[in-house]
Amino acid sequence: MLSTLLDSLLLFCPNANSYRRFQTNSYAPLAATWGVDNRTVSLRVPGGPAFSRHIEHRICGADANPYLAAAAILAGIHRGIREQLDPGTPVEGNGYAQATELLPTDWLTTLRALEGSSWAREAFGSEFLGVYLAVKRAEYRQFMGEVGEQDWRWYLNQA
Repeated sequence: MLSTLLDSLLLFCPNANSYRRFQTNSYAPLAATWGVDNRTVSLRVPGGPAFSRHIEHRICGADANPYLAAAAILAGIHRGIREQLDPGTPVEGNGYAQATELLPTDWLTTLRALEGSSWAREAFGSEFLGVYLAVKRAEYRQFMGEVGEQDWRWYLNQA
């Protein structure tokens, strides 16, 4: 899941508003990291008895399509198993302070990451990916072309 996190970020955070929660020390993860009982990492394994172990995907937002998010998670797991990828050592302590490479926190960058992903093309198919990206590009253009109330308030006071 860590190796495909950047490529699938648009599926986990599909809208412009999805990225507003990614702020330092907000308990929203900022890097492709994992840890045990650590709320500062992207993939958290809560402690407890072995029979109740699971992975908490802390990147995925409530606004994500649950079917696409689940498909991306399963495809990431499949890649990790197939290629025998090592997730590395778990992060202990403050994951924000230890992050060496941050994930993008804007809609356009994640759109471009998914667009250039050969893994996503293989996992989801070119036809689906083409349609999904076309929809997301159109949403992005529409969103960026609209001047909202906050913009009016901000720039009228600054000018």
